[in-house]
Amino acid sequence: MPRKILVVANQRKLAGRRKELYDSVVGGLRALGHDVAERAVTPAAEAAAPDLSSEALAFDQVVIAGGDGTVNRVLQGWDSSEVPLALVPLGTCNLVARECGYPKDASGIISVIDEDRRMPIYVAWANGVACAIAAGCGLDSFILDSIAWRWKKRLGRVYVAWKSCVGILRYRSRRFEVRVDGSPVHGSSVFILKGRYYAGPFSISDEASLFEPCLFRVVNEHPSLWRLLVAGAAMFMGNTRRVGEILTIKRAREVEITGPAGFPVHLDGDVRLRTPVRIVVSERPLLMCVPANRPDVSAVGAERFRRLNGERPPRGHDAGEHAHSHHERRVRDDQPDLAHGQRSDDAA
Repeated sequence: MPRKILVVANQRKLAGRRKELYDSVVGGLRALGHDVAERAVTPAAEAAAPDLSSEALAFDQVVIAGGDGTVNRVLQGWDSSEVPLALVPLGTCNLVARECGYPKDASGIISVIDEDRRMPIYVAWANGVACAIAAGCGLDSFILDSIAWRWKKRLGRVYVAWKSCVGILRYRSRRFEVRVDGSPVHGSSVFILKGRYYAGPFSISDEASLFEPCLFRVVNEHPSLWRLLVAGAAMFMGNTRRVGEILTIKRAREVEITGPAGFPVHLDGDVRLRTPVRIVVSERPLLMCVPANRPDVSAVGAERFRRLNGERPPRGHDAGEHAHSHHERRVRDDQPDLAHGQRSDDAA
């Protein structure tokens, strides 16, 4: 059925192969009979986030064409739980698209948008600023705070790698004061995970999910920077079990980082705030279009997916099986410390 679709595109990403992918998706949607309107947005460093809530009500779907920074900017001005979002991944890491299981080819992306299969997603809010994938305070935010956007754009990953090495040598460990659901915690680095992926196709915890209404707080409780670097190496090697042995990983609904004051905090890879900061998970989900065969959907998420899209449960899915899967989910939720050894598929 033809629909009215608003495509919000990061104009800085529309060059070369990314421009070809974008044109193929937009052209393909129009060829299917959809009424497609286009709107360009500028990078986060150059302008305020657009307020699309009222404009989106005139459309059946809003498609975000860009990277994680573009998704984050659109979420800042997004206040609609009725109009579904979709993605055209044009960024470097595209962590939100990875989390949602988006294909990389134009035909696959067109199919996801055209089929309009929806899942509720739960973003986090830090001092009123949206965060879709992860927030961090410590070595990673210290390095990101030193990166100049204009040089990153010109030199790319080489510049980022150089600044990372310099940042590691210059960094001095801090003792952060943290409150997790009201309980005090201390650590030399703090990560707040909303999605499974971090810094590319790597995972700190395989349990973190954009589709579940909870946060995962990860704290390096030891003052040693070396332990954090070892955990980072384990993450890059896909060994999440080892990461869980080094860092403390727990579920949470609310995380506060109260001190030291004025330290940079990154949200989805960009330094947006300074401590103190309070991070909570959104109580009202947004809708995201996802592939029908999206991998790694939990039993609870799969049932929610089918119900939202009017599908019947698969054969053999009786009350006993549902109760068993729900019981296993509750047991996992009640475990305070999590360490998982399954390697993410993208990192394998």
